[in-house]
Amino acid sequence: MKKLKALFAVSVMLSFMACNKSDPAPDPATPAAGSFTCTIDGTAFTADSAHYVKTATQTFIEAWKGGVVKFEINLTGITASTYNVLMGTNDFIYWPSANYSGGTNGSVIITNYDNTANQITGTFSTINTTGPGGAFTIATGVFTKLHKL
Repeated sequence: MKKLKALFAVSVMLSFMACNKSDPAPDPATPAAGSFTCTIDGTAFTADSAHYVKTATQTFIEAWKGGVVKFEINLTGITASTYNVLMGTNDFIYWPSANYSGGTNGSVIITNYDNTANQITGTFSTINTTGPGGAFTIATGVFTKLHKL
């Protein structure tokens, strides 16, 4: 019986020590996996969720906020590379409302494509948009370890 009580006391003590152990604070300079952030006309934007879809010749990146697509990036490739934004080739589309605004310049850079883990990471430079949704400047974009849908 004494052995059982001692074992129980050690078990409780280890559980208590495990509960008091704190996890390290996240590094704010390192975006979380599955994140999509940018600046829209000087205002920070963080998507609620984001993912990508890959076909044999294209990559489609979607970022969602409030249950609707806010960004859609359609690239002609699926490799780590720089893609120049040109309407009809490498499309960058922002949906500020029911109407879209398409990218007229800028670039999207896929910095890492991991086919095994099905993750894509990259950035985009300042992209100017225009269209029925209005004109916007979208800058400092980062998407980190987006998962394949």
